[in-house]
Parts: sequence; C-alpha cells; structure tokens
Amino acid sequence: MAIVPSKKMIAICQYGGDFDTLDDGLMNYIGGEAYAVDLDENMQLSGFKQEIAETINSTVDGMILKYFLLGNKKNLITVSKDKDFQRMVNYYKEADQLEVFIMKEAPPGKNTEKKQPARRVQVGGSPIYKVERKLGKGGFGQVFVGRRVSSGTDRISGPGATEVALKFEHKNSKGCSYGPPYEWQV
Repeated sequence: MAIVPSKKMIAICQYGGDFDTLDDGLMNYIGGEAYAVDLDENMQLSGFKQEIAETINSTVDGMILKYFLLGNKKNLITVSKDKDFQRMVNYYKEADQLEVFIMKEAPPGKNTEKKQPARRVQVGGSPIYKVERKLGKGGFGQVFVGRRVSSGTDRISGPGATEVALKFEHKNSKGCSYGPPYEWQV
C-alpha cells in the first residue's frame, strides 16, 4: 500500500488590520501584518489555530478565522469548527495559497462597535453637513464625503461646494482643535 503525501498549501494570514466596505459593496482589508502558515489537508482547526498563534505571538483564546470564497469579496465566511475548516481546505485544495483573516473576539462586556460620525453634523457656527460614504481613515481620524445642507449655496466646486470631504479627527489626535469638521472639495 502506497502512502500518498498530503498536498501542502500556504495560508496567507492577515492580522491586525480592518475591513473597509467600498461603494460597490466589496470589502477591502487595510493595514495589519501578513504571515505565511503551512496548511495541509490532514490538519485540524485546533492545530491550524495553534500554528497561527505561535506565528503571530498570540494565543488561540478568542481567535476567529474568516475567509472569502473565490470571486466573492462581499461575504466573509467564518470558520468556527472542524467541519468549516475542512470545507475551506477542500474549497481551496487546488490552489497553492489562500487568504485567511485572523480576528480576536472582544472580551465580554467590551463595546466593539466602531464610532461613526452622525448622519448630520454641525459644530459651533459651521454649516450643517449630511455625512455620506467613507473615503478612508488614518491615524488622526476618518474622511467621509459630505454635503452641505445649510448656508444657502448650490455650488458644486471650490469654497462653499455642495459636495465636500469631511475629516473627523480623533479627540486625542495631535491636530484636533475641536472645531468644525475640516472640509475639502471632492
């Protein structure tokens, strides 16, 4: 009886970043680190998690694994038991690599909901802005498309533009002055 070696593939394990949803509903992973972890068809979920934990210098406690199906960047698939893990491995068995996203479950009682700016904002005597889609984020805050809904102007470019980019800074950022949202033309 011949022993057939199991096929190995590489799992590109993304850790420490965030997902951003684009206008078309596709998800994009931003930031964090990427690690390569060997994966074979005979591995179990617990062994894979342990390998990841050792690679990223963490523990398996609260570790959540997710992945995308090929051609579908709108729905993340959660791997929570061995059956899910085997389904993922079988789905990608013809591929040389797959991308896995590692997340940590929040401790009980911890609020993980990310703060989003209000739908309409006004600071002090600034115009009122309707906040629309997110353009991006960085260390100092987040940038959204906004529209002026006050000030009596219908301009679409330049100062007083109807559609603008609004930067919402974190209260503890070095550049925060607690003034009106910063505004640029989109």
